[in-house]
Amino acid sequence: GGRGTASGRPEAVQVPTPDPRPPARPSSADETRIFFEVHSPPLTIVIVGATHLAMPLATLARDVGLRTVVVDPRERFATRDRFPDADELRVGMASEIVASLPLGPRTLVVVVAHDYKIELPVLRVALRSGAAYVGVLGSRRRGAALRESLAGELAPEEIARMRLPVGLDIGARSVPEIALSVLAEAIAVARGRGGGPLGAQGGARPGEPLREPSHDPRVAVP
Repeated sequence: GGRGTASGRPEAVQVPTPDPRPPARPSSADETRIFFEVHSPPLTIVIVGATHLAMPLATLARDVGLRTVVVDPRERFATRDRFPDADELRVGMASEIVASLPLGPRTLVVVVAHDYKIELPVLRVALRSGAAYVGVLGSRRRGAALRESLAGELAPEEIARMRLPVGLDIGARSVPEIALSVLAEAIAVARGRGGGPLGAQGGARPGEPLREPSHDPRVAVP
């Protein structure tokens, strides 16, 4: 069997080359350089509530390579016309559907139904699961009400996992901007990042070298 790399990023490693001859003094010629590239499954975003916010959220998630699942008990809202980019549209009791999904460290759950009858049962499932992220659209006042309702059923550390208000503070005003804010926070949490400006960190992720700016105006440095 193979083995992954410690960094999780592509890298080359030296491995011994099998040789049927009697052992001799080892040399660099006795090794083969093999390139490993680690492919993880894509993040999956489970969007509960086929609302106006859910539509651009599903599209943005698709654009950045996430697998998208839209869940809603109302068939008239969870339609292919409204969600052409969703990988799955699931209609039925939202909490039962969410409970049937493999909620693990590569799963993001975003609840945008804005309906307590949908939110509370889903949160009871999602907050007990291994999902990397659980966020809920709403105000601080709504968050306090949800936390109070869940207090007698879930452990404090489970309730503390709920992100509400949801999203990063980017000054979002339009629905697509709110969707961008939500998706950015969800991905940052799933990858263990704080969501702050890269400039404050020198512009590079841990383990990656800084890129020197190009002085040639014809060259764009990513």
